[in-house]
Amino acid sequence: MSLAGTIYKKGYSFYAEGYGGKFAINLNSKYSIISGLMGLSDNHNDYQATVKFLGDGKLFNTYTFEPGSLPTNVSVPVKGVKKLEIWSSTPVNSDRVHFVNVKIN
Repeated sequence: MSLAGTIYKKGYSFYAEGYGGKFAINLNSKYSIISGLMGLSDNHNDYQATVKFLGDGKLFNTYTFEPGSLPTNVSVPVKGVKKLEIWSSTPVNSDRVHFVNVKIN
């Protein structure tokens, strides 16, 4: 996974496809915060991508990534959350979003 010219070997990588790619993580109310570095892949960054974090159906954070933008430090409060959903979308094509250096506390 490559972000802003740096290669990362650990993390999550997913496509922002159209208006609704998503995946879910079962947290079982065991954690308080998820943090890491997120941005568009150096190899797939032609369009804007939006990533939303929802905990038990409630919107927590929204991040928007523009082509060529630097990665963003992401911090999502998840205390008491049973199910975390990460939604990704892009207006036209599919771009790859990387979430690296992820820490779940």
